[in-house]
Amino acid sequence: MAGFSGMMNFSLDRDLEESFALIGKLRLITHAVSLGHDQSLIIYIPTQFFFADMVVFDEKQQAKYSRIMGEGVFRLSVGIENADDITADLSQALAAIG
Repeated sequence: MAGFSGMMNFSLDRDLEESFALIGKLRLITHAVSLGHDQSLIIYIPTQFFFADMVVFDEKQQAKYSRIMGEGVFRLSVGIENADDITADLSQALAAIG
């Protein structure tokens, strides 16, 4: 990659427990609390934690964010592993949680 960031955000149409289950199913990508390494790292930020700890939104803004992002957001810092291996790891973890 040249001129691009290796950081991705995504959400799933899953509840909090199922979202955390995804992280437990990953084999290559490492669960981390700090992103920035040469290996792929992922963190899950539940929407309720986001509102409580990170931002100040009024009720209307919170409702809009929740409609868009759902229960929470995954942040994936893509490392230097083979792209097919990263994709395969995400695919098998998603398949495992249904």
